[in-house]
Amino acid sequence: MLSHDDHPLSGLRGGALHLAGGPGDAPRVAYAFEGSEFGHARAATVAEIYRRAGQWRIGALGEEYQGGLEGLLRHYGADVQAPPTPVPPHRPAAGAAPAPTAQPAPALRPDPTPAGAPVRPLSLQKNQTVSLEKAAGTALNRVIFGLGWDPAKAGSNIDLDASCVMLLPGGDVYDTVYFVHLRSKDGSVQHTGDNLTGDGDGDDEQIKVDLSRVPAQVSTLVFTINSYRGHAFTSVRNAFCRVVNEQTGREVARYNLSDGATTTGMLMARLQRQPDGWHMTALGEPAQGRVVHEESMMRAVRQHARR
Repeated sequence: MLSHDDHPLSGLRGGALHLAGGPGDAPRVAYAFEGSEFGHARAATVAEIYRRAGQWRIGALGEEYQGGLEGLLRHYGADVQAPPTPVPPHRPAAGAAPAPTAQPAPALRPDPTPAGAPVRPLSLQKNQTVSLEKAAGTALNRVIFGLGWDPAKAGSNIDLDASCVMLLPGGDVYDTVYFVHLRSKDGSVQHTGDNLTGDGDGDDEQIKVDLSRVPAQVSTLVFTINSYRGHAFTSVRNAFCRVVNEQTGREVARYNLSDGATTTGMLMARLQRQPDGWHMTALGEPAQGRVVHEESMMRAVRQHARR
């Protein structure tokens, strides 16, 4: 990770990450980056090393955090405590009675519900479409697509992978973000990392989308889940897709997959650009493919391009 206490990372020039076998060895992996990629953020994650199918892999991230190092640490679950503010001692005048000690005012808790936002997230049915901004009650720029699942049988080693396919209006693929390619070439879509088991509560994998940076020629984003080891979705339960407003942390909409399919792929949701903003459609459409870029998967995905 990179961070600076006082200045944005945009001032960096010629940044690079090298991975070598030992001192003096030639780099086996190199990732070059510029500070302009991080905008006005004061902290960023450059790369991650993770284990997949028994092998260690490295993925380039280049993900910025507007909250600086503290915001980055909180994102990964760290408990950050602010240092106490020093108070200069008060020296009363000679012979004066000591001033009464002021009691601190109780801390005010911010209202967790922004003005205009719905009290509860919208629960979508299959093939239902909703305007994200209307569901959120506010303008949306940065959203998180969280996807989750559980093995139907405890202890099952099921590896599902979330992906996002960016489509042009005619159906051509502009870019695909998945566990091998974690960041779109324009930087608007970012996969936060691979989950090999589906264990634990909450999102198993997340894909962040900066709607304001999605290129104008991209009309549709399709979010998929694939079974890397070939397990059918009958071996999976509690699969869901949800949209979260990254700025407020509030869940906007959710789609719970009701039935497992005998296929190894699933189109979970579609996000399309419309004149009044982005609209989300719950899909729950089975497809075949252990990875998203297999032709059978891509054929199913391309059918959802806005024409």
